[in-house]
Amino acid sequence: VTADSSGIDGAFYELVRPFAEFTGQHRVEYTGYDGKKYAETIAFPAFALEGVLPDTISREGLSLELAGLATGDVIQVMLTDTAAFSKGIERIDSLKEPVIRFSPEELEVLRSGPVNFQLIRHRSAPLKNSTPAGGVLTSTYSLSREIFLR
Repeated sequence: VTADSSGIDGAFYELVRPFAEFTGQHRVEYTGYDGKKYAETIAFPAFALEGVLPDTISREGLSLELAGLATGDVIQVMLTDTAAFSKGIERIDSLKEPVIRFSPEELEVLRSGPVNFQLIRHRSAPLKNSTPAGGVLTSTYSLSREIFLR
């Protein structure tokens, strides 16, 4: 992967891969501006819905069990409808159990019809083997579906 840079953040590398190609453990090698090679080992654990997300949901509330996440994991939750001025649902959850719940009151902010459902996990950790400037390795995993809200 070729290095890119920004005036504020300095050098960075970006790699976008489909989930099926990237789960598990990987060795990332990169070259600093000084020409020196560095390597990091990273784990990229996936998460998934336990079972199937229904194509259509009602406003009676929704509970979704998650696989691959543990107590304390942080996940961004987003449900957005296609209405122009609807605010949707967006929150950051620190999991007490591997379940995401939406109350009937929360679902009231969404308009009936197509709803974009997204769960996103961001993880960042300092590089163990880095240039003198240091660095952070950030991974983002997103699970997205379109569902219909009655």
